Amino acid sequence: MDSLQTLPTKTCSKCGQAKPRTAFFAHRGRRDGLQSWCRDCIAERNRTGPQRRSHRPALLAHHGAVDDLIAAHPDEFERLLAARRAAVGLST
Repeated sequence: MDSLQTLPTKTCSKCGQAKPRTAFFAHRGRRDGLQSWCRDCIAERNRTGPQRRSHRPALLAHHGAVDDLIAAHPDEFERLLAARRAAVGLST
């Protein structure tokens, strides 16, 4: 057994607080067998997660605009696609 697994507390790398080992989820890939963030910090991240992904509607709108451009100019798109494939060595 590793000496890290016998320590009664662990410090969360997110909030910096020393907490009992039971305040951390298990992670078999880590030396001490525990996640680096405590359960509270993970719960907070999960609560605020969708806000971090707020760029998705703009990204989807961008893809929709690209689709509209392709639909409006299919010949130009095919020409550009063929040129790109030739540049990277793919057959058309």
